[in-house]
Amino acid sequence: MQNPLHNPESAGNTIFKGIRAIPDLERRIPMTTKELLYVDDALSHAQLLATQFQNAANQLQDNALRTQVNQMAQRHRQIYQQFYNLV
Repeated sequence: MQNPLHNPESAGNTIFKGIRAIPDLERRIPMTTKELLYVDDALSHAQLLATQFQNAANQLQDNALRTQVNQMAQRHRQIYQQFYNLV
């Protein structure tokens, strides 16, 4: 799952270098640059954790443990989506 805020090819109004994929973001929700940076950081962290948990799950032999780690990966994908929906 790619972080849409890190997509350099997206069109739209750029508030700072990392925010490009959401056109005219500052007109949708009045957020400060600091708040946008926090959301961008939270998205990156959630995406990283989901990827790391998924990679770990793929390497596990124990089915019960693999299921638990897959659930953790899914939870971080949900967290990512919740942060994304804020903007």
